[in-house]
Amino acid sequence: MDKKIGLATETLQIVYKEKGAIDMVKKAGADCADFYTGCYSIADPKSVYAGSDDDIVEFFSDLKQYANDRGVSFYQTHGRRRIYLGETKSDKICLENARRDLLAAKTLGAKVCVMHGVTISTMGADTNPEVMHSLNRDSFLQILKWAKEYDIILASETFGFCSALNTPELFAFFDEFKSAYERIAEIDGNDKYFKVCIDTGHVNSVSKFEKHSAGDFIREFGKNVVCLHLHDNDGFCDQHLPLYSGTVDWNDVFDALDSVGFDGVYNLEIDLNRYGKGFEPDAAEFVVKLLRFALNKRYSRTNG
Repeated sequence: MDKKIGLATETLQIVYKEKGAIDMVKKAGADCADFYTGCYSIADPKSVYAGSDDDIVEFFSDLKQYANDRGVSFYQTHGRRRIYLGETKSDKICLENARRDLLAAKTLGAKVCVMHGVTISTMGADTNPEVMHSLNRDSFLQILKWAKEYDIILASETFGFCSALNTPELFAFFDEFKSAYERIAEIDGNDKYFKVCIDTGHVNSVSKFEKHSAGDFIREFGKNVVCLHLHDNDGFCDQHLPLYSGTVDWNDVFDALDSVGFDGVYNLEIDLNRYGKGFEPDAAEFVVKLLRFALNKRYSRTNG
């Protein structure tokens, strides 16, 4: 079984900082780190993003070397969770942060940077869908200019249930997400640089409203699925649980990935702080072992 396993480092970065998070990825037995850059901002004078591009390159080059020395690579990073905030000054900052997310991804040697589309948590649940589509398109088109410059794939992440407003995100629905994606991908050869990140937990969290499963999303977008956020939940909200802890149909997810020839990293995005501060390394080791066990069992049987 030659499947590579990745581990999102956001919760590890909070407790153990950047290099400590890399150490935890290595200790957990993962191959790759899905590094979170969405925490940095030019608006924070203490952030590396408040410096120059040269400062950013120096910072992330050092982190890349640290990871390489420990046998950890970066296949994907996670950038902005909001690409539009609805206020001119804030949006300028947001877009500049997105550019720096892409520069950081390039410096780390990642192939993909994941970002969220326009969200109802910013716009409001009653916003006209066409307005949402227009803002989403325009924001991603701006960011794609930098993605092309840095030769980094920009992946739009599937959405889920918005707990703050107690309703599904507009782009959680299959038809809306597909339409939003196609409006951007079909322009100026964007399809080479604009791809999809399948977040299994997000899709599952709207299963009571939406007939399409994570497997359906994967089969529809096929080769345009370039990265994954694998986690589970009870089908009612986003919980970032370990696999097999909720209602996601994992056999269908893996079948779908096989059917489209997915050859990327099987990346976990688990809430490693769920069990309390200090237990994150044990939680990380468990979720990586669980996924590796499931993949080994599945593909040993297939190949045998």
